[in-house]
Amino acid sequence: MSDRLTKLQAVIVPHWVFKALHRNNLNTIDLLSYTKLRTILSIDDMAEYLYLNQGFKINGIPLAHVDIISELTCHSSLTSAEKAELQNSVVPLSGSEEIAKSVISKLTGSNLMADCYQDCMLYQFIQVDNTIFIILERGFIDYVLGKEDTSIEFIRKYLKHCYAMESISEVSHFSIFQLYLNNLAKQAI
Repeated sequence: MSDRLTKLQAVIVPHWVFKALHRNNLNTIDLLSYTKLRTILSIDDMAEYLYLNQGFKINGIPLAHVDIISELTCHSSLTSAEKAELQNSVVPLSGSEEIAKSVISKLTGSNLMADCYQDCMLYQFIQVDNTIFIILERGFIDYVLGKEDTSIEFIRKYLKHCYAMESISEVSHFSIFQLYLNNLAKQAI
């Protein structure tokens, strides 16, 4: 059972990547294939996807639970050109301030979203095998950072999906659990 416990991962997927996936009739699991994604995404889109899974944080805590580069490379046989592109272009670009700002901008809602929080889904969870894909929509950042109750609601749903696949003791090592504890501490003050 311990092999299974080490495999749970949570992958953050921006809405523009998810929509491109479906427009091109690819499956959700293809989000873990560099070769397939590169046929439908630009280098900037790939960098934004990597950023969300390596550098994106809510209140200083990473949201993803995945080694995204390992996953993207192990699910497809990369050509030497793809390996070079990933290492020399996509990875460095994913750490740039320009990419971070672009992602934040695309996940921040307009004033129209303020009235939508109760009725619109600004995130969804899709479970495939040992992976939870968390699709983030425009307005997600405002939603999660806007009010404590919306933030804790998202965190609880995220944890619920993790608990369905892992033991409580294992999930307590995930960064999302630390975010949950931080939010509880803020509410207690």
